[in-house]
Amino acid sequence: MTRTDEQNKNLRLLPIIISGDWIENINHEWKGIAISSEPIVAVVFLKHGNITEWCKTSSVSSKSLDFTLLISRYNEINLEAEVSLSVDNGNRRYAMFLKSANYKPKIKDEIIVNTGEILKFTMVDGKPKIFFEIIFFALTDVKFGRNRIWHLRENTNVLLCDELKRILGKGRVGQLTKEEFL
Repeated sequence: MTRTDEQNKNLRLLPIIISGDWIENINHEWKGIAISSEPIVAVVFLKHGNITEWCKTSSVSSKSLDFTLLISRYNEINLEAEVSLSVDNGNRRYAMFLKSANYKPKIKDEIIVNTGEILKFTMVDGKPKIFFEIIFFALTDVKFGRNRIWHLRENTNVLLCDELKRILGKGRVGQLTKEEFL
């Protein structure tokens, strides 16, 4: 799911700045914010094995979206944990085994990405490895359907790769396997 300028020539290319930091408490928590010059929406992807889970942010959009990456420990002995990424009210989470009790995934202090580009936000190293990715869109590039579920406008949707078209044409959350990408 990579973007080329030719594929997405109709998308508004807005720069988005993401910044944040780790907060120390009982659970490991990274808090951040994505800021744009115009209202934005996003799709959060969680990849593990051959499965990609996704969710969209809400229809209420603003020029900033709050981020939270949370590592909640279930069991300190075998390092079982739930890792979740929330962007606005879109959330994906997954239970896994961490490599160490103090493990925190690497996240840059500041990330700059444009709308229409897939951001490889972070990888969580454990069993299994999981990957969080995000794609942002300008609110002007989306329209709202039934139940206020947003999708890309038709003239833009045609220019995207097939797997992204399927995701963006569906509801608020979903799951795909690699076989479905073929």
